[in-house]
Amino acid sequence: MNYTAALDGFYICSEEKLTNIFNELLKQVPETFNCYVNFFKTKKEGNPSLECPPVQVPRFSPYYEATGLEINLGVPRCIAENNEYNFAPSIAYQLDDCREQVEVFTGKAPFVHSFNAASAQDQHDTYLNNLRWVLDEKAQDAVRKFNCIAERQKYCF
Repeated sequence: MNYTAALDGFYICSEEKLTNIFNELLKQVPETFNCYVNFFKTKKEGNPSLECPPVQVPRFSPYYEATGLEINLGVPRCIAENNEYNFAPSIAYQLDDCREQVEVFTGKAPFVHSFNAASAQDQHDTYLNNLRWVLDEKAQDAVRKFNCIAERQKYCF
């Protein structure tokens, strides 16, 4: 019971952390994009990331056996901070591509596929479903082994 309670506690903690991270990102990403839009209202080209700081993606260490999260949590490449290259649009017409990435991330373009962004809600739901499944399997395995030993069976694997 202690083990299964610890697994449940781990799930709850992971769910709270991931939900808080995505909630914050779902505020920051559109804010940064809107800042880009305002930047290009007066300029045709330039580096909007000087006035609109890129979003720093928080660290979330997913449980290694559960899948469902993308690199950088699927934050649009044009918005996410990158130490090696600035993917922010540098010309006004590049805003369209960035807008599409933001819409994919925020779920406003659910049927559009992008290599530069992934739906926050889909990642959240998929990861937590996968995590729940993995932890339930571990709990069932622990109960089976415990019962096997309690019943004094010869082989308990």
